Amino acid sequence: MRSKINLILLLLLLIVITGIVFVLRNLSATLIYQEITSLVITILIWGLFITVIHRLFIRFLYLPILKIKEVLRLLSNGDLSAKITLKGNDDLTEIAD
Repeated sequence: MRSKINLILLLLLLIVITGIVFVLRNLSATLIYQEITSLVITILIWGLFITVIHRLFIRFLYLPILKIKEVLRLLSNGDLSAKITLKGNDDLTEIAD
């Protein structure tokens, strides 16, 4: 069974490599450079976008939940003086109050 899967993967890889060689052979160096440049710019833009989304997620969702979790842990251990201060106008702020 494993050998059949390996054979299929090897054939798929061979088809992909053949396709890449065929495309590259029929393209000029200038066009290849433009495509690579376009791909690099696209990857950089997506990387920046994902980084911004990640930062927003951490700041506005993950960290407030960690603070609430810590206060709940302290409250469950009997420390009734534990408080949390969150700024905002959303559900997490309402839970924290």
